[in-house]
Amino acid sequence: MSQTQFPGILISVDGPDGSGKSSITSLLSTRLNALWPDRGGLIIKPSYFESSPAANQIGQELVASQGLVPGTLAHNKYYLRAMRANYLTVVLPALMAGQVVVLDSSEIRALAFVIDRDDPEVIMQTQSWLLSERLTAGIYPQLRLMLWADAVDLQQNLRTKNALDSGDPQTLAEIKKRIDSYAAAKTYIEAIGSGDSIWVSQQIRHQPVGIDFGRLVIDQVISNIFLKLKT
Repeated sequence: MSQTQFPGILISVDGPDGSGKSSITSLLSTRLNALWPDRGGLIIKPSYFESSPAANQIGQELVASQGLVPGTLAHNKYYLRAMRANYLTVVLPALMAGQVVVLDSSEIRALAFVIDRDDPEVIMQTQSWLLSERLTAGIYPQLRLMLWADAVDLQQNLRTKNALDSGDPQTLAEIKKRIDSYAAAKTYIEAIGSGDSIWVSQQIRHQPVGIDFGRLVIDQVISNIFLKLKT
């Protein structure tokens, strides 16, 4: 896969549910805003219908198309279209403006979720969108941060949330399966190519992301940003 070059920098934060993605994304954005007030650390959730008017319209179409079974080919296509719309209408303009953009989950999440559902047709559909570069419009992070944890720690973290998100695993068996799904998705993205991405992996061990852990991860990412800026 090719990687389109932009004035801005794109960073993605991925990992199984409960790994601290949102916390790390927020910490990273705050640090980036302090370092580059003129470039910022814009947070975007490309898999969310709420992330752009274009994606929101697709979400409304999904609601209007009553009767679609979640996880099917037809249902999944709405999510793929919404992610593409967010890359084209939110991520791309920000990068073209020279901003530093932080993705709270990337295309890795989209693939991990369908792998988790074990539907070969839907997995192939998502992989086709990835291979053709339709899903991300050929836009790939220069820096990819992957957060990992064992199933017990993830379960503890999920239990501390005020409310579980739709699709969050709950039992240890479901959480272990989700970990495997993310690992498979990461392997696939690496195999088909993801531009010149720098990959940073971090294992977490305790319950919610602590200050020391957060600083450690953010320091790693910031160091890699400076390396990228020098090249």
